[in-house]
Amino acid sequence: MRVLAEISDEGHPHYSIDTVKLMFCNDETAIKEVKYVSLENFAELIGAGLDKKGTCILGKMPTGYYNASVGMDRNEFACKAILVLPKKVQRITYMDTPYHMELPTLVFAFRVEGGREKDTHVFCMKDTQPTPRSILYHFPLGNVSLQNGKVCWGTNRLPDVKCLKDLDMLMTYFISCPFNSDHYRRNENNKMKDFELRDLCVYVEREGKFDEEQILMPMTDPGYRSLGELQKTMHF
Repeated sequence: MRVLAEISDEGHPHYSIDTVKLMFCNDETAIKEVKYVSLENFAELIGAGLDKKGTCILGKMPTGYYNASVGMDRNEFACKAILVLPKKVQRITYMDTPYHMELPTLVFAFRVEGGREKDTHVFCMKDTQPTPRSILYHFPLGNVSLQNGKVCWGTNRLPDVKCLKDLDMLMTYFISCPFNSDHYRRNENNKMKDFELRDLCVYVEREGKFDEEQILMPMTDPGYRSLGELQKTMHF
């Protein structure tokens, strides 16, 4: 489904200021439903506000923004978003042991409803520039489903998400939370034969780089094999 926003200066019976017409369309672009919101509420919806001239201020975009849609759920912020975090050295923790190791380019797929994280999927990517043809790979550490890349947050309570920029907090939270061996499977999460998760962390830290060709395993489940498939799965 797509949502089209049309800003009107003709007003609406329910509002005393300019309104935004939201048109909910199916895949064939046929309009299924129409709703009206005030321009002010629409600005809040996308995590922004209005300046003195009535111009909509979008605010800051999250790191690695690739694609997103925003909406409202129970009068709170809602969105679907794909973010691509470039390859870099990160401080991670496995169990109680910290490691400074390079992580490959990470692809985050978020769904937020009612101002709260609904689900998060994490994948890896070799391409330096994301395109719909970019192949997705398994996240090589733990806490992520092998089948579809869904993150297991355990009992952690995540921060509220009030705008797209707040997704930065979720990415940081994911990397900073201690990893364990939940969902980790030797010879399935990565190509390192018979490596336990701690073995992989020690190896990458010692090497000083993350070798994607040597380590990453491609996703095989339909809907998650490429960035283009992921967008379709998320109904962008």
